[in-house]
Formats: sequence, structure tokens, C-alpha cells
Amino acid sequence: MPEGPEVWREAEALARIVENEKLLRVEFAWPSVAPYAVRIQAARITKVRPRGKAMTLAFSTGDGLVTHNQLYGEWVTRRSAPPQHRKALRLLFETQRGVAMLYSATDIDWMPANAFDQHSYIANLGPDALDDSLTVEDVLARLLHPRFRNRSLAALLLDQSFIAGLGNYLRSDILFLGAVQGHLKPANCSDVELDALANAIIALPRQSFRTRGITNDTALARDLKQSGWRFGEYRHWVFDREGAACHVCATTISRSAVAGRNVFYCSSCQRNK
Repeated sequence: MPEGPEVWREAEALARIVENEKLLRVEFAWPSVAPYAVRIQAARITKVRPRGKAMTLAFSTGDGLVTHNQLYGEWVTRRSAPPQHRKALRLLFETQRGVAMLYSATDIDWMPANAFDQHSYIANLGPDALDDSLTVEDVLARLLHPRFRNRSLAALLLDQSFIAGLGNYLRSDILFLGAVQGHLKPANCSDVELDALANAIIALPRQSFRTRGITNDTALARDLKQSGWRFGEYRHWVFDREGAACHVCATTISRSAVAGRNVFYCSSCQRNK
């Protein structure tokens, strides 16, 4: 499932194609929204906004779309539409700037744009990790809030009502930079650890957005790339690196399963108890 940085990159690319442009072609292939295609043929998309792992599109008619990629959905932008679609097409918008296509998503809702905040998914979101207005102090306050402070960090970092946009690869590397393992709770962490976690929650999603997915130290990643490492090998601090050496201490990276999702960690760099 795409995480916040990927959704924000999709939103940025989508906005370049469709925002405030005349719609030359509209296709709604998803049955629940298909009847509304004719309604916005002469409209413009006035605002594209990422919301956690979802996307909202506001139209000049006052209508709106909420799309959530779930596991397999993705927005793709091209100069022109392909003659055949390799995945199941859900939505298509064409302007003079190009074509934006939503593939394979199964969560697509039509609603008034001024009611986006009442959407069942969006209404339950916490502040977005990639929103520039979110500060380290805001995150610290949420870590210590009674609602969150006694939950395991491994579960908390996937809870979109805590901080929206975080996911599995960000979780493992945030825990690494916080120097704690995922079964610990914010209430168990020192001030230094909480500060490190809060800074990582702010910094890593934004770095991943800028670098197209790198959560490792960027200078180290650059050196490893120049040494011949593949992207998947130098991209992260610990995520998906089970059996490899920790970039900091050379301890072998381990993996554990929490609620069916893998958490990767360094047993030397991250406190266990």
C-alpha cells in the first residue's frame, strides 16, 4: 500500500496535469461514480489534495471525488493515454497538459467537495506527516496524549488517527532513529527517545517525498550507490534488510511480525526493554 510520500508525489503529478485546466476527456469506469461523469464534462478540477493515504479532487461545480489506493491502486500521469490499459482503469482525465489515470483502486467516492472532512476515512485521520504546519512539538504532544501514550509504538505508527501517512517502511526506520523497538510504548520512552521519535516522524516522510523513497541518511545512501549498491539495498536504515549488517554498528538486522506486518530492527541500536 502506498504511504504518505507516494500519495503526495502522485498528487503533485496529478495537479500538474489537471488542476484548473479544461477537461478534454473524462472517463469514469468505476460503477458507483460512472453516472456523474457527464456532470463535470464542462467543469474544472480546482484543487487536488492528498489526505493521508487518500486523495481528494474538488471540481468547479462544487462536487468532489475521494480516492483511496488501498493495496493496488495508483494514479498514473502521461502525455497521452495508452491504447490499452495494463491494469483496470477506474478514472481518466485528459487536458492539454496530459492524461491522468487511476488504476485498480476500489475505494472511490463522489460527494460535495465542502464535505470532504466528513468522509468516513478522512474524518478519522490525525494530522498529516507531510503537512508543513505539523511540528515536532505537535507530534510530542500526541505521543504523550492519554489516547496514545500506552499503545505499542509498532501499532501506533500505523494508526492513521495518530499521524496520517505513515506506513510500514516508515515505521521501521522511525523506530530505528528513535533507538527503540516497536513493542515499547511512548510511556516507556525517555525524553531523549521521544524527541528522536518525534523528529523522525516529521523528517523521514518529508525526506522520502523529496528523494523518491530514501529514508536512509542521504549522504550514506549516495556513497553506497556509488559503491555499486542497488536502490533496494541502500534505500532504508533497516526496513526490508533482514540478515544485512546495520549501517551504524554492523549488527545483523532482525525481523519480527506485529499484527501480520513485518518490523525490522537492529538489536544493538534499538532498546529492547
